Amino acid sequence: MDDCEQELKPTAGNQNEVSAQVDDVLRTLNPRGRYQALHVLVLLLSTPAAGLQLFSNVFTAKAVPHHCASPPAGSNVSDVFGYTGNFTVIQEECRLVLKDNSSVLDSTTCVYGNEYKLPEDASVVSQFDLVCEMDWLARLSQTCVILGQGIGAALTTFLSDRLGRKTVVVTSNFGLLVFGIGAAYAPNIFVFIGLKFLIGACQQGVVSVTTPYFLEFFPTEHRAIQAWLCGGTWGFGVILLSPVAFIFKTMAVSDNFTHHALINLSNMLGTNNVNKTSRDSLSND
Repeated sequence: MDDCEQELKPTAGNQNEVSAQVDDVLRTLNPRGRYQALHVLVLLLSTPAAGLQLFSNVFTAKAVPHHCASPPAGSNVSDVFGYTGNFTVIQEECRLVLKDNSSVLDSTTCVYGNEYKLPEDASVVSQFDLVCEMDWLARLSQTCVILGQGIGAALTTFLSDRLGRKTVVVTSNFGLLVFGIGAAYAPNIFVFIGLKFLIGACQQGVVSVTTPYFLEFFPTEHRAIQAWLCGGTWGFGVILLSPVAFIFKTMAVSDNFTHHALINLSNMLGTNNVNKTSRDSLSND
């Protein structure tokens, strides 16, 4: 076996010859055989989980109905406005409004905090008070996911050529597991945003590298339909967001993130048992 690998070792002059020989080996193994089918199944299962991590903000950072909290027991709203007499305080979404009959006397921010119509842990918005002047931080968390994707796509594809496809895919799934659980129990919004950036980078390590890893199990003439299958699986994973969001709509944010992250545990164990492709072995061993 070592002699065969040595003979096939690619160099600058025999790259095309080696590629043709690898295709011959894959044809001999039968592109529609059980070997390819099992590897395809394991690799494709990692794609929908990456989609859940990417778009989870749709329901974990959802908007929560809210209004300004009323004064705590023992305090008086007149201490805030400096008015005494017969007036009414209206608790709006982002301000307390002081009215005398139909006239607005004064207004101020939600000095007593906010009250939410859902449990505090229903969304990171209510968990970290990301409303009114702080609502941009909720949007920033998803922006950082996309930024992490851009950096991750450039970095992980480069590393997969140097370290091997399998190494990068397994490591990226491990990263999604660790950073996903970390985001579930983030102590503040800034830690949460940082972890979402890392989730975006690892998500691209799974999606961008799984595609060539997947295709290299097949000879050249069989890759068109396999590429379609890989892209279709990603689309199916995104479609799953709607039923998943409906099923877990009353679940706490920490539980949501934990469940999504634990899916990557099974993916990590599965891809760890997938063989390297012939091209990957010849390039990196």
